[in-house]
Amino acid sequence: MSALPNPERLDLTVLTSFPKRTSALFPYAAHPPKTFEKEYLITIASEIQYTAPQTVSTSHSEPGPAAEGEAAVASNSAGMNGVSTSASTSAPAATPTPALRRVMVVALHAYLYTIPSSYTSILYISKVDTSGYSPSPLPLTRQLMVAFLGYHLDPSTRPSRNVQISLFARSQSQYLFPNSAQAKGKRVSGGLRLCGWWKGVYEEVAASLHGQTTVPSGEGKPSGTSVWSRTSAGNGSMSLSSMY
Repeated sequence: MSALPNPERLDLTVLTSFPKRTSALFPYAAHPPKTFEKEYLITIASEIQYTAPQTVSTSHSEPGPAAEGEAAVASNSAGMNGVSTSASTSAPAATPTPALRRVMVVALHAYLYTIPSSYTSILYISKVDTSGYSPSPLPLTRQLMVAFLGYHLDPSTRPSRNVQISLFARSQSQYLFPNSAQAKGKRVSGGLRLCGWWKGVYEEVAASLHGQTTVPSGEGKPSGTSVWSRTSAGNGSMSLSSMY
């Protein structure tokens, strides 16, 4: 996130669970391999201008017997002298002062499944959502996903020898932020545009790790192989296929 020219302060919160044994990947296997599950919840918060609504408070008290007697005497004296007075006071209205309030703008929920027997880890992206309150037009969600996926794919930080990334892209108005669909600043992408967005994230991660050159589909290359890597062993390609 430090590479983005964001004018506002950003707070990154990462919550992880301890690895626990699970059988969620093989629910019908008679003898499933030993598998461990780790859960992630990552949020990004930013500061926005917030103006508190004005509130008006009034108080009323009933006079006691002594006060009523004093008021009657004062009224009688004023009547005898032919003088009547009245006074009223009002407090000036306070001008609301805008303040900075920290709100969550992006959230990510994911699972990491590790199978020690095959030296394999599967990173499953469960949910990604925005609240619609980001004060900056910068691609915070994309930057978060590129950094998160790149961390698990980088040879120096990957959890296993073999790492697979899996997700099910489905367009919804809200996932992790309740009632965020009502926010005016939230833009919901359609299914086709969402798949294209994830494809771009994958390509950016691959390019950052292996120094690929992106070639648009349709220019002499088959569809679905738009990222071509340059490695010491020669030219390779990244293709789209089933995880099974």
